[in-house]
Amino acid sequence: MGFNRLVSVVHPSACISAFSQISLGCFVAAGAVVAPAAKLGMGVIVNHGAVIDHDAEVGNFSHIAQRACVCGHAKLGQRVLIGCGAVVMSSVVLGDDVVLSEGAVASSNLLAPGVYSGTPAVKIE
Repeated sequence: MGFNRLVSVVHPSACISAFSQISLGCFVAAGAVVAPAAKLGMGVIVNHGAVIDHDAEVGNFSHIAQRACVCGHAKLGQRVLIGCGAVVMSSVVLGDDVVLSEGAVASSNLLAPGVYSGTPAVKIE
């Protein structure tokens, strides 16, 4: 038996705009919001209560943890992890392999791979 079909799973209480784009293999949990013109790449996880605001882009295989917010026009690279309650401010760009720790606020572009923490977020690893 082959496992060659990716499907997306969206909880019935998630709020998904008809004008957003969700790629194959995504998981959108209960209470999550994906706003108009938002784009989710392949294999993205949007966990409970997280918000992907209008015109935001989330790269392939990224994870947005519980109650995190990716504000409008923000762009996340591939394999990005946004921790619980963290915020990516409007129009901020995060590069591939960036980890934004729990409760951190990305108020400027974070392009180099690594772990970022604090308000505003700074590289710690």
